[in-house]
Amino acid sequence: MKRKISYGIVAALVLMYGGVSYAASCGSCGDDAKCKDPQAVQQFKSKTAHLRKSLNEKEIELSVEYGMNSIDTNRTTALENQIGDLKKEIGAAGEKLGFAPCCIS
Repeated sequence: MKRKISYGIVAALVLMYGGVSYAASCGSCGDDAKCKDPQAVQQFKSKTAHLRKSLNEKEIELSVEYGMNSIDTNRTTALENQIGDLKKEIGAAGEKLGFAPCCIS
């Protein structure tokens, strides 16, 4: 059981990093995408630094929770909801700055 959970966590992390790598390339946004402008990217990063830090902390907490012998489903559900909310806030901040969703997904 523990091994299956570990494999699940590893698979989820690989998919997450693969998605981030794909989104970072911003190839699906086209050549005139705002995410290719270094100043705009820096502005986005500075405006969302606290949100991205919180997101990273929550994802680590969730990973730790999944690694425990007995998983607290209420805690994992709460963390998953908080992670979703933070991702929405980061997306909204990006849209306010004029970024296409493919640049911040």
